[in-house]
Formats: sequence, C-alpha cells, structure tokens
Amino acid sequence: MASSRQAERLLAKVLNSARGANILDANDSEGIGDLVADYFATPADPEIDDATDESDEEMDSDKENDRPESADEDSGENEEQENDDGDSSDEALVDATTPAIQVDIHQSVTLNNDVELTIVTNFDCKCKLKTQPHQLNPSDNSIAESRKGCISQFSPEEILSRRNDMAEFNEGEKDMILLGVLASTPMTEGDVDSLIPSRKSTRKQQRTTYLIDSKAVCRQTFKFMYGISQNKLTALLKHYRVNGVTPRLKKNWGGRQYNTNAFTADDVERVVQFLRSFAEDHALVLPGRVPGFKRSDVKILPSSQTKASIWRHYRQVAVARGYRAAGKSSFYKLWQQYTPFIVVGRPMTDLCWQCKQNNERIRRTANLPEEEKMEVLSDQLEHLRIVENERRHYNDMVAESKVTAAAEGITTLEKNAPNDRDITFHYSFDFAQQVHIPSSPLQPGPIYFLVPRKCGIFGVCAEGLPQQINYLIDEGMSSSKGSNMVISLLHHFLENFGVGERRMELHCDNCSGQNKNKFLMWYLAWRVMRNLHSEITVNFMPAGHTKFAPDWCFGLLKRRFKLSEVHCLNDFCHVVNTSTQKGINRSQLVGTEAGEVKVPVYDWHAFFDGWFQPLKGIKSNYHFRFTPAAPGKVYMKKRLEDAEQLVSLAYDPAVVAERLTNLPAPVPPPGLPLARKQYLYQQIRPFVKPCAQDIVCPRP
Repeated sequence: MASSRQAERLLAKVLNSARGANILDANDSEGIGDLVADYFATPADPEIDDATDESDEEMDSDKENDRPESADEDSGENEEQENDDGDSSDEALVDATTPAIQVDIHQSVTLNNDVELTIVTNFDCKCKLKTQPHQLNPSDNSIAESRKGCISQFSPEEILSRRNDMAEFNEGEKDMILLGVLASTPMTEGDVDSLIPSRKSTRKQQRTTYLIDSKAVCRQTFKFMYGISQNKLTALLKHYRVNGVTPRLKKNWGGRQYNTNAFTADDVERVVQFLRSFAEDHALVLPGRVPGFKRSDVKILPSSQTKASIWRHYRQVAVARGYRAAGKSSFYKLWQQYTPFIVVGRPMTDLCWQCKQNNERIRRTANLPEEEKMEVLSDQLEHLRIVENERRHYNDMVAESKVTAAAEGITTLEKNAPNDRDITFHYSFDFAQQVHIPSSPLQPGPIYFLVPRKCGIFGVCAEGLPQQINYLIDEGMSSSKGSNMVISLLHHFLENFGVGERRMELHCDNCSGQNKNKFLMWYLAWRVMRNLHSEITVNFMPAGHTKFAPDWCFGLLKRRFKLSEVHCLNDFCHVVNTSTQKGINRSQLVGTEAGEVKVPVYDWHAFFDGWFQPLKGIKSNYHFRFTPAAPGKVYMKKRLEDAEQLVSLAYDPAVVAERLTNLPAPVPPPGLPLARKQYLYQQIRPFVKPCAQDIVCPRP
C-alpha cells in the first residue's frame, strides 16, 4: 500500500478532478471508493486492521515469491505458477479490502463539502456595514452571534454554493461574470486633498459599493464569495473603467487586432489607393501573359522605378497631406497583399521582336483616339492568339507522348530498331550556351579575364519520359554550330537512343543556321524514303516564344555546373549525370580533349548536293510533314489552322532512295590551332588541377 502522505495527495487530486469535471454523481465509482475507504478507514475496527495487515502480508509474500527459483526446476511451469500466484494475490487484495469497507463516493464528497463548509462558517469579514443578519436555525445561534460583518446576510449554504459555482468556470468565464456584476455596482469618483500639508495638490479617488443579490457587502466578503484575490479584483476594476464589459486579454497576447500601433482600415486603404493611382499614371498594361510573370493581368511599372523610390514618393505625399505614413517594410507587405498585380519590370533579353514593336505602339497610343488604340491592340491580340495556339499544340504533343510511354512501358532512352513500334513519339532539340573548362565555384580573380577551354552543349529531349541526352562538344571537335553538326547529332540520337517509333514529332526553334534550313528538310525526307520512319512532323516555334523542355534540362545542369569543380570533360559528364536525382539529364561525349571521336560528324551538305533542290518559302512556314505517300516531297503550312501545301524536294525520288543508302563521309575534327594550344598551356594550365593539366592544357 502507498504511504499515508501519498494517499492524501492522490485522494485530494481525485476529489478535485471529480468536482471540477462534475462527475461526483457517477455510478462507476468503485476505484475511487476503494481509495476513499483506504484513506478514511479507522484503525479502531479490528476487522479492518486485520484485513489491512493480511493484504500487506500477502503483498510481501508475493514479492518474495517473485524471486527466481533454482535452475533445475521447469521454467515453463514456474512462469505459469508465478502468473497464477500473482493473479490470485491481486484478487485476494481486492476481496480483502473492498467488501470489508463499503464507502461510497458520495460520502467522500460529503466529507469534502464539510471541510469547505467549515472554512465558510469560520470566515468573518468583521466589517462595520450595518446589515440585517441572515436568520439561521434557531437551534444554532452561536454562529449568528459570532458573525458580526456583512457576511452574516448570507447563510453558509448560500456562500458555499456560490463559491462552488464559480470554481466550475474557467478564467475567461469568471472574468465576464465578475465584469457583469461590477457593471451593476455603483461607483463614485471625487477629489481628495493630499495628506502631506506641504503639497497643495489633489488626487482622484474612486469608491465602489459592492453588491451581491442587491445586498451591500464589503470588499473582503465580495472577494471571498466569488473566490478571487485582490490582484484579480484590482485588474477587473481597472479593465472595466477603461473598456467596459469586454473580454479581458492578457498582456502577452499578440496579433494585429490587439496591437495598438497596427494600421487602421483607413491607413491601409490610403496605401492601396496610392499604388493604384501610381500604376494608372506610370504602368504599362499589356495584353496576354508577359514573359517572366505568371499572371496575365499584371501592370508593369518602368524598370527605372524601384519599390524603395515608390515608397519614398508615397511618404512625401502622406506627410504633405497629414496622413500616417507606412514604414518601408509595411509598405512592401501591403503592396504584396493587396496589389500583387502591380509589378516593377525587370530587364529582359531574347524577347519577341513583334511583341516589342506592338508594345511600343501601344505605349505611344496612350493619348490617341480609341479607334487607333483598338487597331494597335488588335494586332497584338492576334499575335498572342497565334502564339498561344502554338504553345497549346506543343503541350498536347508532349502529353500524348507521356501517355504513350506509360502504355508501352518505356522508362529510359536506349537503342531500338528503327520504325519498329506502331506509336507516335515526340522529341525536342536545341543548343545551350557553351561553358568553359576549368570551372570552379570559387573562381580565382585572374581567370575572369581569360578564355578557358570551351565546351558546347546540344540536347535532345524526350518529354514523354522525361529524359534528355546532352552532347558535350569539345572545342577541338567542331568550330561551329552549323547544320552538319545538328544533323549528325540528331542522327546519332535516333540511331542509338530512339524508342523505335514509326511516327516522329519534332520541335525546335527558328534558328535558320542550325535548324530551319534546307539540309535538315532534306535529311528528314531522306529518313522517310529510307523507311527509317513512316511519318515525320517538324514544328518550328515562334521566335521569342521558344521556351520548352530542353531549356528546362539545360537549367538543371547549369545550376549543378556552377556549384561543382570541373577540370576536364569527364568531370563535366559527371556533373551532367548527377544534376538530377531521377536521371533526367544524361551525357554523351562527342569527342575527347585528345581528339578521339565518339560521335562522328558527317558531311551532309555534300551528301545531298545534286539530289535535292532548295525549299522555297521555308522561313515563312512553321509546320512541315513528310510521309511515304509523297516520297521526296513535304507538306508545309504557316499556321495550324491553314491548309497544307505540297512541295517537291528531290529531283528523282526513286534514284535518291536507290543510291543514297549509305551514310555520308565523316568530317575529321578540326582540332585546336597552335596559337590556341599555346594560350591554353601558358594562361589556363595553372588553374587546372595537376591530374588534368596534361589533358586539358597539354604542351603544344
């Protein structure tokens, strides 16, 4: 059994919890009854003493029986016996105590109320208020004679009931009840002279007449009957005089609604109105989505303006008009919260020239008649409609490729037989900006003014997976990004990484020197004539609106490249392969620094010369289609909704298909000029780690 002190604490905790939760009348009170019985059992009864002693002895014997026995006995039987003994001892303990003393939970409550009633009976405010004492039971006049103050107006049962009722409420509910009581309490205020004669001053004095059930009581009685302290009463009076009957908040409560320095609704409205007016005077509203912004309803302020300069202008206006001016950080927050569509323009590159021209025309028509404004605006809207249709067409092709890859179980790019799968698949290809080797995130100062070894990047992306093969072109492998290089790398990709589709869809930009030229058209027509594909569609994206999947992959590898130490092409390959967690980027060397060719570059110009004729109107059209039904010919159109036009490419398709069966002759890599080798050896070699110096910057 627990010690007497522990039992007292546990009993008090249980009784207080039971009273606070209002569960004193619960029927299932066996556990609490046992605790009360154990605590209030008097040792005068010999039967109770014997039962307690016996239970203690049984518990002691159980503890002794729990000791391990000799090893030669059966362990399994011992465990079962010990478990049985433990259960029987517990039952014996319960049976020995519970039936012997039948103490109900109501008895414990009665005992607790008796203690509280004793406290109430012994309380005496001893005030001098002239009140009519409460008429007690005539047989108990001793209490009436001993209680002289205003507390005598109430019976002990009334006081106890009020104190118990207040104990059931939480702090917030108590505050509202007491504030309501104080609201009905007369309060007077007057001037009182200072007690020190030398000080000729007066102070304010407030007097409160406390009432309970319309009976005047003193402050001590008021606090006792409601169960509050003097500090609580003082705080409630102070709060009531300032705020009236409103919820009382703690001093450490935060939040905008409790902050006396927070902006009012009028302050916020003035900030928002200033921003809107400033945007009306200075912002440019452009139709469609502006590059670099996700919203389509943005109002772009000139890039010469900054948020700080706009805030300074706002502060001058607010001070001049006598309004409260928001601080810089608050001004920024209100701007972002209420007017996020007003933005400051950023310097941008690679913009659509037609969009730029149309926007300048829109800007200049600010003060022109509405007819001229609508004419200029309609031109820009038509251009944006065409661009949006082209983008939707690209997204639809990508979505169909993803569905096809999932249905066919294609998870990676690998070598497959050409024209083997009866599916349609989409690819995109483009060049990235070249990088320099060596490269370090901790760049030494002198190398900033030097030109390290160059490395080009050409990517072919299969958006359906998604996965991109990045061809790394060393400076010694090629000196240009011409059509021979583009066709050779695209041919290598289709032969070694294509999924074997019959119908191929391509997307690329409008660069005429690399993609949009007669040699690429001849190559695609040649693939269909050789039965390497059943159908090929190539789409050129509008200039200035060419952001697509290869740019996304280039961004991933460039971000990794800037954070990595790269001293040779092998390091760069590792950076590309580890630039994503899911293997989106993969590397393929075109050749090594020593001149070893990994991907040959063919002379497609000489190969097709004399067998194909130039394609007229190639720059003004954006969609081209090659089919075996029209060998050596191409269907082309300018817009998606336009009708196709069939144009011949090959002089004699039958002869072309018969004779052009082999690949063109490979073009040997040009290598580095002697002057470039000497420059790398003398200027760049010190910045390369020793193990890669003879690879990247060998002696000429």
